[in-house]
Amino acid sequence: MALDTFIFLDHTPVAKALGKIDGIDPSPILHAALVSALLVGAAVLISRSLKGGRIMPEEKTFTIPNLMDIAVGGLLNFMEQLMGPSARRFLPLIGTTAFFIL
Repeated sequence: MALDTFIFLDHTPVAKALGKIDGIDPSPILHAALVSALLVGAAVLISRSLKGGRIMPEEKTFTIPNLMDIAVGGLLNFMEQLMGPSARRFLPLIGTTAFFIL
């Protein structure tokens, strides 16, 4: 398998099965929908775990909310170094875009 198979995802079973529809390759749209579904699923899992009113975990474990807290905190620190105090205003837009691209 060539390296471009993993980079561009052109040779996935979905892309091969669908082919082109009216001259448009639907695989990027399907991959974007998959990423969006994964982000929504992660958000639902995190919100369910925080519904008990408990922000800090009872024991020191590795959980999805802890991972997301580290990722968002790191992104905010990076943005504050570049943008200054106005970074918090743009965090939802830039953060969503960064996680979608990631």
